[in-house]
Amino acid sequence: MHDYYVERIENSPEIIKTDIAKASGKIDFKVYPNPFLNTITIEAEKEINNVKVFNQNGQILLGKKWNNKTQTLDLSHLSNGFYYLKVVGEDFQKTVKLEKFLNLFIK
Repeated sequence: MHDYYVERIENSPEIIKTDIAKASGKIDFKVYPNPFLNTITIEAEKEINNVKVFNQNGQILLGKKWNNKTQTLDLSHLSNGFYYLKVVGEDFQKTVKLEKFLNLFIK
């Protein structure tokens, strides 16, 4: 399996171009979907010890301890906006930006 990420997106009236680049180095975990509506799933190559969700002011909104590689978090209680997810394992720690949005087309 190959891991890729979007390096650059160009948008003009004539063309939408996305550059995909192979990820260099090891990716410790994946978070999806992002943006999300209610839940996110975290899949890690190694065991995750804990996760925390912060708002833009640095306040902890959710904290969970884990001892597994995959978990789904229910974030339906959060308002639309941007948040940060901190994932901590035995030998890694990373923070990713999350976006929650309301799909206005859901009936």
